[in-house]
Amino acid sequence: MSVVKLKTSLAQKIGNMAKLIFNYGSMNSGKSLILLAFAAKLRNKGIDYLTLKPSSDTRDGAFIFSRPLLEKHPCELWQPNTYYPDAYLLQFKYILVDEAQFLDEAQVDYLAGIVDRLGINVICYGLRTDFQTHLFPGSKRLFELADDLKEIEDFNAEGDKVIINARVRDGQIVSEGPQIEVGREDKYQTMTRKEYYSHFNH
Repeated sequence: MSVVKLKTSLAQKIGNMAKLIFNYGSMNSGKSLILLAFAAKLRNKGIDYLTLKPSSDTRDGAFIFSRPLLEKHPCELWQPNTYYPDAYLLQFKYILVDEAQFLDEAQVDYLAGIVDRLGINVICYGLRTDFQTHLFPGSKRLFELADDLKEIEDFNAEGDKVIINARVRDGQIVSEGPQIEVGREDKYQTMTRKEYYSHFNH
């Protein structure tokens, strides 16, 4: 094989490699909206995909919900220690995972294995950090293993970038409590790092 043909062959193989991708952002940054838009694109092209959501996300049941679109999309609720037969997964070209911060480390390792063993693209969408500004276990493992990390940026009314998902109770920012407490605007407020720490540095 000539050098040119060898380089072309390698380039084709590299171009066809499946990836584990983590799209992360703050609450209300449009993560689910982007997931549903990509799912619609796959459907329009006739490409089979699987949508998953960790079972610990109890909002909306077995659906992925986009508030801007007011649209629900069915998904499988993925229980910890649940593994899918390869024959089942191989019918899909993509696996889309919403609320990926709620995955445990073993689930992220399993997703990475699906990419490497079966050549299926896995795209995860989720939060980077919890209300105490610490990485969720699932997000931490995705940062460690993902082939690509893509930030979905969001901004406040002044145009400043928001990265903190502050938990609110009775109108006050709280810093104690369980890491996982499912909620939306009724329990959380996105803000800049400076805004967040100003509540504790008086």
